[in-house]
Amino acid sequence: TMANVAKLSPGALALVANKTVTLPGPATDLDVSRSGAVLVAFSTVRAERNFEINDAEKKGDYPAPAPTSGAAFVDIDGEKVTKTFTSRHKGFTTTAAVSPDGRAVVTGGWDKRVIVFDATTGQPVTEREVGWLVRRVRFSPDGRLLGVAAWTPVNALNEGNSDPSLLLYPVALEGASVRTQ
Repeated sequence: TMANVAKLSPGALALVANKTVTLPGPATDLDVSRSGAVLVAFSTVRAERNFEINDAEKKGDYPAPAPTSGAAFVDIDGEKVTKTFTSRHKGFTTTAAVSPDGRAVVTGGWDKRVIVFDATTGQPVTEREVGWLVRRVRFSPDGRLLGVAAWTPVNALNEGNSDPSLLLYPVALEGASVRTQ
């Protein structure tokens, strides 16, 4: 029924009727692990494209990282955030993913960076910079690859056209730690 449809609103995530989890900032992405762990990306302000943001990006002038931008595991039944990963992205945190085994969390942002965190400690493990704004990160079902989808800059005529760019990174989980190859 429509009562059980997921709803997103700034600063809150409603996944099931009458279940709302308040986030530090507006929700930008959602991922669910095989075990059912729910990871949500959020950003200080609503991530939207406009001329002001586009001009700032061209100059590399991004807002400073903030605790209201990152990713978090949420407990839907308890209606609370259980663990937060401050993404350290300048500007917007647009996406986040959890590895199939739940050991790694990855965030991506408009600052052209992908950051890998150890899900247990919450500490960043490594990061990669790509040539474009990161719009989506996802792990392969076996957790051995990390897919990154990015947008190239908008064309000069501002017709809203840009070409997506897709990257695959191998990921190795070693013992109790995580690293990218």
